[in-house]
Amino acid sequence: MQIDLRAASYPSLLEAVGLAIIQCHGMEQAIPRVFQAALNTSTTFHVAIFEATRGLEVHLKVTEAAVREGAPAFVSQWLEVANLVRATAGRRGKVAHSGLSVYGGGLIIELDDDGTPTGFARRAGPPVASLLKATKQGAEQITEAEVREVAQRALEAQQALATLASDIVASR
Repeated sequence: MQIDLRAASYPSLLEAVGLAIIQCHGMEQAIPRVFQAALNTSTTFHVAIFEATRGLEVHLKVTEAAVREGAPAFVSQWLEVANLVRATAGRRGKVAHSGLSVYGGGLIIELDDDGTPTGFARRAGPPVASLLKATKQGAEQITEAEVREVAQRALEAQQALATLASDIVASR
């Protein structure tokens, strides 16, 4: 099977995957603002901390410690936002680590009564694509709607992080 690399038949799915990955990146990039707001540090300091550490879970734990230390009134709000980030990141992982499955789009060849091709052929329709994630229970199909929901949740988490950082700063 040859896959159309131009994605002319399934651009919407690929667009959704790209959007979800980009929005999740933006969500992760918003975490240091909460850290900075909680400890009232310079940009240089929080950048140094986040560049020295790797991984979403580490960043969430470091930020939680900062909120507990510098803005304890916001711990419950932080925990809610952190749970939203974790849930979204888990769903992003499914999208990012799934495989593209393309099927359909073949040819229908007409045969006469004795099974001889008549010379008439037509397309069976455009190829259809979906995402499949291998799991212990088998393959899980991820729909375009689910991918778009990941992008939307990541945007919501990014906005919640920005709001939390602003609320902490405004409380001073």
